[in-house]
Amino acid sequence: MKTIITFRGVALSMLLILSCMVSFSTAKEKGALDGKTFVGEMMDNGKKTDNCTMSFKDGKFVSKECIKYGFNGGEYTTTTAGSAIKFETTETSKKEGTMKWQGTVTVSTIEGTCLWSKAGQKDILYTFKGTLKK
Repeated sequence: MKTIITFRGVALSMLLILSCMVSFSTAKEKGALDGKTFVGEMMDNGKKTDNCTMSFKDGKFVSKECIKYGFNGGEYTTTTAGSAIKFETTETSKKEGTMKWQGTVTVSTIEGTCLWSKAGQKDILYTFKGTLKK
């Protein structure tokens, strides 16, 4: 019995391999940023509102400046997109509501958004940028 390899067969095989590679690189991971701390600033509509120290440790994200408001960090997940690592986390405070963080980390920088939601107030969308603390 002869085996015939067609262009369509090769193309389908390549497509299957590429789709597997993409699914591995976008799988959610825990702890990929552990040991990193970034310092920067939070902004509301482009205006600086506060300094910001963001740390990743033991699968948890903590914004140092938010601790005084009862936010004690939250577990984070990451996905890899090329050389960038995207992360998501939610911090919760009994008095102050929730802060949903989404950001991108490259070799030595971090940037993203933080949505603060609290009962009785309009949601506030912050942006943040920072650099790796050495």
